[in-house]
Amino acid sequence: MKPMIKDGVSVLYRKTDEGYEVNFLIESSSVIVPFSIDESALSCIKLLNGVHSIESIATIVGISAEAVLSLTEMLQSNGLLQTFSTVGNNYVGSRFETQVNFLAGFQTHPSDDFQNRISNSKVTIIGLGGIGSWVAYGLVLAGVRKLTLVDTDVVELSNLNRQCLYDPQSVGQPKVEVMSAKLCAFEPELVTTNIQCLVDTSETCAQVSTDSDLVICCADEPGTDEVNRLVSETCFSQKLPHILCGGYDGHLGFIGPTIVPGASGCWFCYEQTLEHQLLAAGYHHLQITPTQIKGGNLGSISAIIANYHVTEALKVLSGFAKPTLLNQVAEMDFLTYTIHMRQYHKRSECCICNS
Repeated sequence: MKPMIKDGVSVLYRKTDEGYEVNFLIESSSVIVPFSIDESALSCIKLLNGVHSIESIATIVGISAEAVLSLTEMLQSNGLLQTFSTVGNNYVGSRFETQVNFLAGFQTHPSDDFQNRISNSKVTIIGLGGIGSWVAYGLVLAGVRKLTLVDTDVVELSNLNRQCLYDPQSVGQPKVEVMSAKLCAFEPELVTTNIQCLVDTSETCAQVSTDSDLVICCADEPGTDEVNRLVSETCFSQKLPHILCGGYDGHLGFIGPTIVPGASGCWFCYEQTLEHQLLAAGYHHLQITPTQIKGGNLGSISAIIANYHVTEALKVLSGFAKPTLLNQVAEMDFLTYTIHMRQYHKRSECCICNS
């Protein structure tokens, strides 16, 4: 066994009157775990880099192997030590090597292979526009190898400022076919199901999400709110996790929510919460333009918003961390780079969540 401090754990220490104070900062949770130790223990910690065995550390420092083992067991019990490397070894030299190193910082058990969970997942993406095209690309970069791609449109010249992987030669061709070809050229092991249709009924939504582990809705037709209601209601009936990508409006980006049946409320709960907040403040919503009218945008904003959703998807698929956008949505102002979180709750009277 060659123990090592986990990736994602920073170690800070300082001299004290009694010896040394060592603080382990767990970056994934911002938790600090402090210890008071002597000089020999500090010397051991400096050697916990995955290169040295318990016995060699003991020899170098000049203490017993039992003392080194006791130290490593204490660190392991606090979630600070990685005493296994077999999962990481499977990916050495692959394009996922650094990603696996990142995910290793969240392992709590030797058998946790988050990358394998990602690669074996099947995801349905509804809508391959300014958000969905980047989401599809981001998931394939991360290792997802089974996608159902759903869109009713063909590539237009006006798409090319913000939509990923399309090019001038793609104009006039179905988005699902172009996206599939580009993604498969990058990842030959990728298997796609291409469906050129409009998701406007619960039957269609159920069909395109068959056998999926996650549905990501990036569509704005027949209307963003309308399709979100349809997807959330259908996926809840299938107990299927789904992410409703908020999109963007001018300099504002909307992120989430991530909805996991049994662990969160649904889209209807969010709508009711927002409506209640507006009415409580004395406001009424005035719809002037159709919701499907396309506003102004930047490609960079599309990419950033999409990759927030990709990260949420990887949390859902692999379980390396709890999804951030359960029961909340985020609003990002790209003029100031501030993010406002808006929370909502599962309603006891909701006919979708509590059915």
